[in-house]
Amino acid sequence: MKRLALAAAFAAFSSASIADLAVPRDGWASWEVRAMEGAQNWCCIEWKRKPASHVACELDRTDGGYGTTGRGDTTSTMRVYARFADGKLEKVRALGPSCEVSTNTPIRDLGTAASTESARWLAAQMTRSDKRLVDDLLAAISTHHGAAPQLIALARTDPDRKVRSQAWFWLSQNRAPETEGAIASALRQESDRHVRHQAIFALSQLPAERAVKALGDVIGDKSLSRDDRKQGLFWMGQVDSPLATAYIDRILGGK
Repeated sequence: MKRLALAAAFAAFSSASIADLAVPRDGWASWEVRAMEGAQNWCCIEWKRKPASHVACELDRTDGGYGTTGRGDTTSTMRVYARFADGKLEKVRALGPSCEVSTNTPIRDLGTAASTESARWLAAQMTRSDKRLVDDLLAAISTHHGAAPQLIALARTDPDRKVRSQAWFWLSQNRAPETEGAIASALRQESDRHVRHQAIFALSQLPAERAVKALGDVIGDKSLSRDDRKQGLFWMGQVDSPLATAYIDRILGGK
């Protein structure tokens, strides 16, 4: 199995062409990375079966979703699949390593890649690829161990409000410890109301104890706008945890 020379190739990702990264000019390539802790073992699912089970993903299809069969369905590595046409990335998908896939053309296996470098390369494709790839690129980045810096950079600086909004959501899915601090900073610096509210929603997607603490900080911060604090209260009510219920009860009881 050929290993991708990432140490050299990814170091210059910001100026490197796709050819420099050893991926094909046309067709599919794939590589495996270390996954974030507790990464979901994504694959295509047959929900009609009881219990639901993985089925092969037809990667060339223009439709079709992917997910997991349950909370315990996790993996320590992920495999990234990328399809190119005339040197341009036109499709990307991150799936569990045991997920079977089928494509119309052969897949070039690039071996194992450093997760941080793979995440940087994927983030760099945001400005080079079709905007229809935004969700799949961000989803793929979020599965990588150590991907928080790339997601935070996109959430803070990308000129597209959709990218900034979705980057906050996928950061919460990565569950990186930097999440709360980065969002707290964004609520003071982000001028777009929609993006701020999506960032507050992202806090509600963290594990319950972290979500309640972070949303409580938003609600109690009088330096934030009343509108943003109301969003924090709304999403606190959506957190499925006794901790959130107790917080709401304290507010309603005036304690």
